[in-house]
Amino acid sequence: MKPSVLTVMTAAVLWAAVVVSAGAETGKKPKITEEITYYDVSALTSDGLRREMRRKGPRSYWAYAQWWVSWTDSCDITVTQTIEMPRHTRLEDLPPELRVRWDSMVRALLRHERLHTRHGELAAGEIAMAKCQGAYQIIDRWANQDRVLDRRTDHGRKEGVTLP
Repeated sequence: MKPSVLTVMTAAVLWAAVVVSAGAETGKKPKITEEITYYDVSALTSDGLRREMRRKGPRSYWAYAQWWVSWTDSCDITVTQTIEMPRHTRLEDLPPELRVRWDSMVRALLRHERLHTRHGELAAGEIAMAKCQGAYQIIDRWANQDRVLDRRTDHGRKEGVTLP
């Protein structure tokens, strides 16, 4: 039986609480930096936007998130997160209905990408709890959760990352 989205999200929230409290106990709270970059799109139809994002988007996706966890010999941990997102350069020219759908899609897309970067934060917290022992295995496990997330959400489509 597949767990429900609510069950998975509840488990993730509980795990995050454990990781945060453990990080506070060890005094080694990971440093997190996030950078969002944009690529421009200007199409004025749904079909045109989908084509343009597929062509210009990172790795042919509409958006892409990456995270890296690094640590020092004394187990000072850093998480670096990057998200590349589309930015419409002619919003005022979009038909009103498409503008509403675009805005909704972009919000859903950013939420989805931040779920990916959250995996890096959770990996870092777990590495802190383990005092940096087995860090590569922890990273591999959380990187696999990125793939699970995309399979479960159809790369965000089930979360509203769609255009009509």
